[in-house]
This record gives sequence, C-alpha cells and structure tokens, in this order.
Amino acid sequence: EFVAHYLHAASAAAASTGNETERAALLARCGAVVRGLAECQAKLGAGGYVSAFPEAEFALTEAGKPPGPWVPYYVMHKLLAGLIAHRQLWPSTTSGA
Repeated sequence: EFVAHYLHAASAAAASTGNETERAALLARCGAVVRGLAECQAKLGAGGYVSAFPEAEFALTEAGKPPGPWVPYYVMHKLLAGLIAHRQLWPSTTSGA
C-alpha cells in the first residue's frame, strides 16, 4: 500500500515542480517503483497478478474468513490507483513496465 501512495505522490510532485532536476529525479524514482512491481509480477508468475498477499485472500475475505486483519480490495485499489495516476500524469514516459 505504501508503495502505491508513494508512486502517486511522486508522480504528482514531478508534474507540479518547475525544477527540471527535481522532476527528473522524481520520475526516475517512479520508474524504479514500476520496474520493481513488474519484477515482482514476473517472479510470481501468476498471470499478471501482483500484490502484497496471495490471490486466495480475496476468496477468504469474501467468504467472511479473512486470515488476519487484511483488506485485500483496499490494498489492490491503492496499488491500481497509484499506477493509473502515474500513467495519467506521465503517459509518454517509459517506466520499463
């Protein structure tokens, strides 16, 4: 969840700064985050799924039997929101993913 908040905030900060050096540094960090997520996604080998918990936790949560204080839909929403915000703010950047 933190990584998604960071990606969104760094993307927005890069979009709002007038300093090209700061913008480049922030975009480099955003690219590192997106590439890191892509690397995790590839290592999981789960057909594109990437998250902080197994896919099975969705089914357990829906059955009313979550294995802990997990909120998988909230975490997935945050991850997707961060990725979407980055792409909307920086559609022409290549992040390596």
